[in-house]
Amino acid sequence: MHTNVLCVAPQEAQAAALSDAVTAVPEVLVVGICDPQKTWQMLKFVDANLIVTLEGAEIPDVEKLSIPVLPVPEKEAAEVLTAYLQAQAAKQPPAKQAAPATAAPVATPRLPFAPLRRQLRLGFYGTRGGVGTTTAVVTAAKLLATQGKRVALFDAAQRGDPYLLLDLTPSDQPATTGNITVYPDLALDDARVSYDAIIVDGGRERRAFPARWIAMDKPLSEAAVAKLLGIDLALLTQEQAQC
Repeated sequence: MHTNVLCVAPQEAQAAALSDAVTAVPEVLVVGICDPQKTWQMLKFVDANLIVTLEGAEIPDVEKLSIPVLPVPEKEAAEVLTAYLQAQAAKQPPAKQAAPATAAPVATPRLPFAPLRRQLRLGFYGTRGGVGTTTAVVTAAKLLATQGKRVALFDAAQRGDPYLLLDLTPSDQPATTGNITVYPDLALDDARVSYDAIIVDGGRERRAFPARWIAMDKPLSEAAVAKLLGIDLALLTQEQAQC
């Protein structure tokens, strides 16, 4: 069984580097990154059973956390985490000897999880009302889907607007159209980590969620959204015309 890890560091670049190091450890899934002050908020949105943090980082009320916290040196994070997990495994009672079977089952290889950096995560929120946050979110999802990406769209504001703009019926359950699946909440699990991209509709609030957040004070054109995604809109339009 894999270990769900939340990486905590004072600076975003440090947290990203820590995530890269942790991801290299077998049977580990990075479910989020944040700074120490946001640790409690992040734990409301991710299913973590271990926090890995840089030595010297101070997490508020750390003694009240219900999961272990492992401080690691910046340059030896993977080694320290590996040693910790091995020590924890050694404490587990040995498994009972299974009765011999007439035919040995075929082992199914476990697919590795992609590192956090390979999944695009982009969140939009408006600094005021009427700036077209949901429109930008849906535009981003459609552009990525056009490229063949599997997209999870999180309705963090829980207003149902992304469903409507995608011609879906608002619901408290996920709904899929083409390569886009709309979720009525903001959470991470194994299934959602498997998407190529996660796009979040934050409404009028920047959420405590590991993503690159875009503050909107005016509507964004399709070209502006494409630029944020690193998509050449002219080339994409040309490719669509040739199909």
